Amino acid sequence: MSISKLTRSAYDAGTALLLELFESPYLNLGCWEDSGSSFPRAQQRLVEIFGEFSQLGSGQEVIDAGCGTGEQDLELLQRYDCKRILGLNISPVQVEIAKARLKATKGIAGKLEFRCMDAMELSELPALSCDRVIALEAVNFFQDKERFLRGAGHALREGGCLCIVGHMPLRDVPYDVESVYSEFCAELGDDYSILANDASRSLLAIRSALEQEEKLKRQFKKFFVILERYLEMIKQCGFAAEEVRDATRQAIGFFPPLKIRMLELCKKYPSGHPNRETLKSMLLALFLGRYYVYRHVRAGYYLLRAKKC
Repeated sequence: MSISKLTRSAYDAGTALLLELFESPYLNLGCWEDSGSSFPRAQQRLVEIFGEFSQLGSGQEVIDAGCGTGEQDLELLQRYDCKRILGLNISPVQVEIAKARLKATKGIAGKLEFRCMDAMELSELPALSCDRVIALEAVNFFQDKERFLRGAGHALREGGCLCIVGHMPLRDVPYDVESVYSEFCAELGDDYSILANDASRSLLAIRSALEQEEKLKRQFKKFFVILERYLEMIKQCGFAAEEVRDATRQAIGFFPPLKIRMLELCKKYPSGHPNRETLKSMLLALFLGRYYVYRHVRAGYYLLRAKKC
């Protein structure tokens, strides 16, 4: 199965749970500038920062590649008085939620549209039709990064900008499963083992997750792209990078509050319930991101803006 299909399936099945988990209309992991922040505030703050970084403004036409359930585009449209935003999402479930939110919002008729579409297909949109292509915590799910970049170049007018925020690999280093498991036990062992019934299942889950990632990297060569290579791709696709901003410190604050919320929510569902199983998988994935990827400098969290030459 392709990464695009895996992404669509995961978000179609898990969006309701994600919205319950975050207790917020946003789906991003947030910008944690202070320890006392909440998910709704941290998530909205990330949208604000990204809008400023993207230099959005009055009269601009924008394509949002990976628009979530639409809340970020409602916020950006009203905050920056954009002429029009086209929000794209591969998940039909999320697009329907976005359309319902749009229908319930007055005063923006004709300025915002949500469409079920893969970001790999930007080249199918009219050429030279927008001033910004933005992607908020979405690019890491795109199966072919180069195809997305070339599609963005097709849709953007001369002088328009591609703006990205999210996790980006810094180096391709194989995982050491035993090392990961040791750190996992120190941080999550008791909590996760209770959810998984025994510690051995935790080790099997880690091994399975890491093997799956390595398999995807081998199968889809343009899926896993380190930041240095991504910048080379951007240049090759006709862009000039204007700014790359490291926001890793502000991003990693999501883990402690999300861990607590996940464990709370797990107690709501009985053993074996699909939502409980999903939460266990999500907790493991977040641990791998926060406590191994960042700690061992395999990846970071960046804002990137590049102008079409």
